[in-house]
Amino acid sequence: MGINERRQFPRVDIGIGVSWVKVIPEDYAVYKDYVNVTKNISEGGLCMIGCRQLEEGELLTLNIELPSGKIVKATGEVVWSKGFDVPSERGKQRFDIGVKFTDISPEDKEEIKKMVASYNQNPPVGEDRPIPPV
Repeated sequence: MGINERRQFPRVDIGIGVSWVKVIPEDYAVYKDYVNVTKNISEGGLCMIGCRQLEEGELLTLNIELPSGKIVKATGEVVWSKGFDVPSERGKQRFDIGVKFTDISPEDKEEIKKMVASYNQNPPVGEDRPIPPV
């Protein structure tokens, strides 16, 4: 079964800003606030590009800036993390990180759903959002 067959929600390939803080069981955050960029997003989760590897099962508090400027807040669980080399930056590695939303308000979930549907029906023309360096 291919990866597309396992997806529960439609998603859109888009580079938007996402900041996160790692959460530990004692309900307080560790690490500083990291800023990454998404590769894709759906109402069920996202894939982001990061500078540090995260372990499967780690929980993150996420602030996602939608193209409308609205900030969506969610908690998510890292479900996979895969490293890749950056050809233009010799010796540097980045990580694709898959995050499944575990706690998101119905309103914020609906905002993501509407944005994905809108972008999938009417992809922006001439509005390429370059993926900024991470």
